[in-house]
Amino acid sequence: MPPPRVVVLVLAAGASARFGSDKRQALLPDGRSLLEAVVATHRQVFDEVWVLTRPGPAGEADAFAQSVCDAHGARCVPCPDAVLGQGHTLAAGLRLLQAEAGLSALA
Repeated sequence: MPPPRVVVLVLAAGASARFGSDKRQALLPDGRSLLEAVVATHRQVFDEVWVLTRPGPAGEADAFAQSVCDAHGARCVPCPDAVLGQGHTLAAGLRLLQAEAGLSALA
């Protein structure tokens, strides 16, 4: 039996309106962005990290999130309905997971 395949979804599609700026890019004391720290930490523990993000101008993942995903071997997933709220972003991620074969758990 193959080992379990576990995917974690990182919700990173919000506008950070209450924060006042893109909180994913906020720098931590060690110089990393918040999103980079979250993705790097999750990559240490989980088989796969999927970052759900708002789409860029051409519908692809936004450039900042894509660069973090590329640097850490994570999958960046643009969610076209992200502007409708966190529930829509989570629903998009869950739909993708339902279509994915061989998953054992979701974190």
